Amino acid sequence: MLYRALEYLIVDPKADLKDTQIIITTHDEIVLETSVSTAQDVKNWLEEAMRRAAGDFLRPELAGDDCVEAEVVDSWGGK
Repeated sequence: MLYRALEYLIVDPKADLKDTQIIITTHDEIVLETSVSTAQDVKNWLEEAMRRAAGDFLRPELAGDDCVEAEVVDSWGGK
């Protein structure tokens, strides 16, 4: 699901988020870096890609809004 979500983020033709970078991924996390002005839009975009990827592999009731958690933070490094 991680790779499918990354695919959706990378090939999304409507994504006009040029200042957004994929920083790191783990087995179930994608960390993006973006500007403060686009942070909420990027969060929504990420959640949508992750839900869509989950829906490709899970039953609809398991790939709903509550299957993905995302948050906007000041630093991905925790500092």
